[in-house]
Amino acid sequence: MRKKRVLILNNGVSQRNPALVSFVKALQNDYQIVIVGKERSFEEAKAPGIKYIGNHRLVKLLDLLHEILRRLLKLSGKNLGRRVSIYIHVYLYNFLSFFRLFFLKFDLVLCLETEALENSKRLKFFFRKPVAYFIYEIYAQQVVDTDHRLKKLMTNIERKGLTHADIIIGSVNDVLGNYLLKEYGLEDKELISFTICPDNPGIWSALDDYDKRPVRFYYHGALFINRGLENAILAMKDIDNAELYYRGFGNFEEHLKQLVAENNLEHKVFFLDPVDTRMLTVEATQFDVGLTMARMNVANHLYACGFKTFENTAAGTALIVPASYPLIPFIEKYQNGFVYQDATVENMQQAFKYCIENRHLINTWKINSRKAYEQEYNPAVQAWQLVDTFFRYI
Repeated sequence: MRKKRVLILNNGVSQRNPALVSFVKALQNDYQIVIVGKERSFEEAKAPGIKYIGNHRLVKLLDLLHEILRRLLKLSGKNLGRRVSIYIHVYLYNFLSFFRLFFLKFDLVLCLETEALENSKRLKFFFRKPVAYFIYEIYAQQVVDTDHRLKKLMTNIERKGLTHADIIIGSVNDVLGNYLLKEYGLEDKELISFTICPDNPGIWSALDDYDKRPVRFYYHGALFINRGLENAILAMKDIDNAELYYRGFGNFEEHLKQLVAENNLEHKVFFLDPVDTRMLTVEATQFDVGLTMARMNVANHLYACGFKTFENTAAGTALIVPASYPLIPFIEKYQNGFVYQDATVENMQQAFKYCIENRHLINTWKINSRKAYEQEYNPAVQAWQLVDTFFRYI
């Protein structure tokens, strides 16, 4: 008897997507897996029972179309709006890539990106196969200054896709999933939890008395605006016996480095080279307190979980996290970190000072992060409900 086949639609970047890696690991022992993405290859697809189909040529063609339109509009004194980009890279990409999907054999569709909901809806219409959708972000509200027409466009994709999905997969207490289902009047959908958790690398962040060295605060992830990264840097001006490390890349990186130089903080704030996502957890073990950063001014951040939260948990670090709806009960349950209300200079300074003045708590938080990993937030535990639910549908 052949294993059932799960078709995973991933319209994002496959190689740096912790969600895709986690879902593949959770399902590969029980199902055959076919992944359709935008890149040429995917490392995990080398394992038996996993097939990867890359639409990289189509992506290059659409990028060329996008650039031609941009130059033509520039000649007429106009800019290519984000809505046009959405139509090209979401609607047109989904329409053209669907013809390839039409000939694939599968038993269930797992959709990992809001943008991929269009094709999951079409597949359900033609083949009557169940669809599961993993909610990680409220895509339409993730940018503060997004044009209201663009929000409406993406919200429409989100609403229609959720309407056709059979299984909604939330993470960390299902708070985000419950919010969206209520928002769209879809409370009758089945909602399960699957938190993206990496494996512990075999070592933990070391326990220490922190008297002979600074406490090491650590952020890894995208270096973008509206996360409060600049405020954490400014907060370090009045913090002694501590160091702040950033690892990542993004369009805010140069501004952050300039801010460090302007405030003469080169001896306190350091920038590390990016590493492969598979190495993030082992690298985190070198630090004491892992940061999840967010300004609480958009819906996404109010429901923020952060892949890094659970990468740091798997590394056994103490945590500093925003007061988002999912993370407050997580910290309350495991007592493994500090919660700030918003990533302002004052709040980040308060968080850093609390850690420095209560260094004995850092070891307690580290031990409790280990417990959180061992008891609940590890790949084996998270995979159980996912596999069990899929069995019931196929």
